[in-house]
Amino acid sequence: MTSVKPLNRACGEAVLALAFVALVATGCGSDATSETADISVPAVVAWSLEPQTILPIVPQDMKVTDGGIVWIADDVKDAVIRLDVPNNSYKMFGHDDTKPLEIMQPWRIAVSPDVGVLTFDGTSRNIDLFTLVGQYIRGFTPDFAPSYMDVTSHPISLVAATRRTAADSTQILLVLSSDLLGQRVDTLVGPDHGPESLRSLSPNPRETALAGSDTGLWIWTRAVADTVYGVAISGPTAKLVPRPADLDGVGMLFDRAMGIVWLVQPDSAGLAYAGYDVAAGGVMDEEAYIGTRTTPPEFTPQVAHEGLVIGGTPDGGATLVAAYDMQVSEPVRSEP
Repeated sequence: MTSVKPLNRACGEAVLALAFVALVATGCGSDATSETADISVPAVVAWSLEPQTILPIVPQDMKVTDGGIVWIADDVKDAVIRLDVPNNSYKMFGHDDTKPLEIMQPWRIAVSPDVGVLTFDGTSRNIDLFTLVGQYIRGFTPDFAPSYMDVTSHPISLVAATRRTAADSTQILLVLSSDLLGQRVDTLVGPDHGPESLRSLSPNPRETALAGSDTGLWIWTRAVADTVYGVAISGPTAKLVPRPADLDGVGMLFDRAMGIVWLVQPDSAGLAYAGYDVAAGGVMDEEAYIGTRTTPPEFTPQVAHEGLVIGGTPDGGATLVAAYDMQVSEPVRSEP
């Protein structure tokens, strides 16, 4: 196990206090509170992995599990990194210690304490299942390239992708459920499945945003730009019709612990995050809006967890894992 050096970023100091990585921003002169609808959020802290062994990090995908564990798919090191933030340490598996298959260019990752670690290998195109300490269990080669992977229940994983069909050479949006142990794959959203307005779409993958939910996925695509849909193995579960101002997005994050969907889009200061309280489910509109937050343009968000947005930020020739406090202690509804 290798130690990790915490680096203070932007603020004068960072105080350990929240349940996940226990961070509270000092505010850097801001008087923002959780009841404020529109605030600009400063960087709180970043963790630098020791450059002799691990940097540069190229985090293609991240997931977070309870206890402040950040899982990173690094396609430069061809490895999965398990970053234990509270204990300032990390472990890595991949390369020759992963048998019988090596990890090569991991592009997507999903993690469950019950199931293990799933990776999508950009070189072999395998979806592989490992234990939480990196022991290979099994894998298979799908006929699609995942754009998102998430474990929702044992032993089911959800995979979302766009696939070009052989019949008419058009791309369609697919959301699939896969029993990795039995290698069974079922389509949840496609030509004959899911919300009717999402069927047989030909979306641009760069204009489609996906985020894991408690039971499945949230999906937004510019092809149906006015609605964010929730889907699960049981079928459509919820839909959100946000404010028109928030629908020119480039991404979406879902904070399961807080029940908040963050719609992400660029603004003059960096990236703007419009928050919606979707914990109640069902059909929701802009009354669920709870406010907007902003992170600097150099930050690349990957995942939201317990009030934080976590991703990568450049530091010289390296990429650091950074956490931004969204300053929402609990979902707080406010007037849009």
